[in-house]
Amino acid sequence: MVRLHNLFILTALIIFCFFSSPAIGTTGSATYYNPPYTPSACFGRRDSGHMVAAASYMLYNRRAICGRRYKVTCLTAAYSKGRNPCKANNVVYVTVVDLCPGCQAQQLDLSREAFAPIAGLGAGRIKIYFQPV
Repeated sequence: MVRLHNLFILTALIIFCFFSSPAIGTTGSATYYNPPYTPSACFGRRDSGHMVAAASYMLYNRRAICGRRYKVTCLTAAYSKGRNPCKANNVVYVTVVDLCPGCQAQQLDLSREAFAPIAGLGAGRIKIYFQPV
């Protein structure tokens, strides 16, 4: 009976580990920047497309984040402006290609093409949830 109980617990743990997501996200903020998106701190003059982002010094971590893809979700306005600038389809996927020297600790600076689908450009800064994919 004890072995059966232990086997049940072990099976439950394996199933939990298999189906739980290893990618844990965090909340932060996002702004946007306009093209050109090259050269970049990560890849120089290599064109990485338009769905890109620059990361704060803390996130950049001496190029450790270069090339990493993130799912970015718009949560709300960063400042109380009365209405939520997030759009109905408030999720985009971006690749980090650059450093944002003026960004705060948990901030991504999204390309204009990545920011516009999730929030109105007039917001300027939004609260986000971002997680590696």
